[in-house]
Amino acid sequence: MASEARLGRDVMEHIVHNIVHQPVAVRELDPSENELREFVKHAAVPLHRLAEDGTIIWANDAELTLTGYSRGEYVGHNIVEFHASNPAILEMLQRLKSGEEPGEYESQLRRKDGAIRHVSTSSHVYRKAGRFVHAQCATRDVTQEKSIPELQERLAAIVESSDDAILSKDLNGIIQSWNRGAERIFGYKAEEIIGKHISTLAAPDCLEEIPDILQRIARGERFDHYETKRKPRREGF
Repeated sequence: MASEARLGRDVMEHIVHNIVHQPVAVRELDPSENELREFVKHAAVPLHRLAEDGTIIWANDAELTLTGYSRGEYVGHNIVEFHASNPAILEMLQRLKSGEEPGEYESQLRRKDGAIRHVSTSSHVYRKAGRFVHAQCATRDVTQEKSIPELQERLAAIVESSDDAILSKDLNGIIQSWNRGAERIFGYKAEEIIGKHISTLAAPDCLEEIPDILQRIARGERFDHYETKRKPRREGF
């Protein structure tokens, strides 16, 4: 099965290579090859091919959209020119030349407008009679994936350093998070209060409002602001 899969991939690579690189004037494309050529050119996934020295020899429309360059500004130039993380690209090229399969690797793409995009590229060398013909590369823009953890870390730092009491609870009223402001105002450390019910903080005459508030939140209602009374830690808790 593995040998059959490898054979199928080799056949497909050969077809795509001929479609992209062999001039139409040399031969007339049959309908299936012409359809495949159009499919690759207009595919939603950014695709490009590199010569052994890193020169870009072909790119599809999605690749040009990702980079912001025209075909003339991109094809024919070395891939290193378009990346802020040059060492990562140079290492990838060296590994491809030596016959390694680097799998996916991350780098920082510099768009024409100056914006830096975090990308993950998967590369594979197409060889003919053992000779390096070109590297076939598919690129994913992972900027948002990289940004979300960074944003979460910054937000967590803001919450933790706030002088205001900021806490969260689940729909059952169980406290899930607790910042230093809450510790200062209520007197409980996070390890003492997380996992306990929010009613622990409620003043005696406000206990009845808690079930109603939780039910309204469970229905998707939003509370921009409401007034209530909370109590600090009791001695001997």
